[in-house]
Amino acid sequence: MSVRDCLRHARVVTGSGFTRCASNYVAEVRSLADVLGPHIVPIVTDLNGNHCIQGCLEAFPQDRCDFIFSAVAKQCVRVATHQHGCCVYQRCLDAASDAQRHPMIVAVQESAGVLVEDKYGNYVVQYVMKLGTTDSAASDRMIERIMPLMVPLSRQ
Repeated sequence: MSVRDCLRHARVVTGSGFTRCASNYVAEVRSLADVLGPHIVPIVTDLNGNHCIQGCLEAFPQDRCDFIFSAVAKQCVRVATHQHGCCVYQRCLDAASDAQRHPMIVAVQESAGVLVEDKYGNYVVQYVMKLGTTDSAASDRMIERIMPLMVPLSRQ
């Protein structure tokens, strides 16, 4: 049974059945990327599906995870402000090369004002700041976005 057949038999793209099904075919990286690509964000934010994506990050070479990195960067706020998504976002930052990590970091920087006020997004902002990027201008941009919020946030 191919990955496509497996997904046809799974009634939804999320849930424990999908996770088990996708895990059985993790070796078919290209097919899996083609099939999962349009559904990354719903899978990332699913209780069971996020484990499938984290498994892909661990099992696949960096260059085969571009479709995941791209999807989470494009949907940064949606992913980073979700209970399971924030963990996946951090795992993506860990698994990515410097070049792949850059768009994800830029997305966090651009959304820092929103993320820092969210209970899950805040963890992603902190994680990016702890990465110890050598790009001081990037760190400065993050701080510039957060500084106006420091006083109001300190009163919460």
